[in-house]
Amino acid sequence: MSYFEYGFSHTKEYHDLKNIYTNYSKRPNIKFNVFQGDITTGINWIWAENTNTLNYFTKFINSININNMMVNISNDKFIVRGASFITIDHNIVNNSDFHYDVISQCDSDDETNILTIIFPLYKLEENMGHLEYKKNDETKIYNYDVHKLIIWDSCKFLHRTQPYVIKEPKQRVLVSINLSTNKKWAVDAVNNCLRYQGNLLWID
Repeated sequence: MSYFEYGFSHTKEYHDLKNIYTNYSKRPNIKFNVFQGDITTGINWIWAENTNTLNYFTKFINSININNMMVNISNDKFIVRGASFITIDHNIVNNSDFHYDVISQCDSDDETNILTIIFPLYKLEENMGHLEYKKNDETKIYNYDVHKLIIWDSCKFLHRTQPYVIKEPKQRVLVSINLSTNKKWAVDAVNNCLRYQGNLLWID
């Protein structure tokens, strides 16, 4: 699997995500923790830290009727295990490592059990980096779109933030949602990898 695209409308639940991103510090029932990563210059993961906060991301997924498309990926049901806003606040991003979101020796080539869903919360500014990925040893570029999700197998999609240089820092916010089937190895693998990236919420 390379990736899937899924077009979606900006539902009420999408606008709820925007609202909690801009106002979460003012809402006592919404809780996030911030983790500064080292895989890309200036990257931060702002993780949903309790189930009430995570439910906003799950409700968004449910609101866009994506389940009909998901059956093309697997007959097993996917459950949201973690979710975050990914931000970069640097104007120069020159260090960015290709990586897989999840690594597990239990993964196999003929099925998908762990998914990453990403989309931009705001339109990316001109010349701001999008997504680079590898396909047959060739580097390709995927351009984010505020009306489309990109979905990939977390164990098989080699990718990174596209390096970029702009004159001054601009807002760059992606929504990242991590899902898995209920297979025990998949649940453990995604939760362990997300914990390494700063996620404190473990969803069995």
